[in-house]
Amino acid sequence: MLLDTKVLPPLRVPPLEEGDDSVTPLSCKNVLEIRRRKMNRHKYKKLMKRTKFLRRRVLDGRRKKKQKRFEKDLERIWMRAGLKKAPEGWNTPKIFIKQYKSKRE
Repeated sequence: MLLDTKVLPPLRVPPLEEGDDSVTPLSCKNVLEIRRRKMNRHKYKKLMKRTKFLRRRVLDGRRKKKQKRFEKDLERIWMRAGLKKAPEGWNTPKIFIKQYKSKRE
């Protein structure tokens, strides 16, 4: 039982003399906060790495929905202008969907 206990440094730290090798003492609370922050950052990075492709798929789906909404809006504008369909030679711009280029080009 006695071997499991840890002895912490005293709460009051004697003042350090001015010198080249003076080091600011860290209190236990600060060390724990730093470790917690470091661990949280590590876990967050790990999560981002693990869900990279899932997040990409979700974002692609959102972009497709935005693109559909944009195209419907354009169609509504054409109808108000008195057109039944898009003007001849008109290609709807894909502004929300990523245009992937092949590696050969």
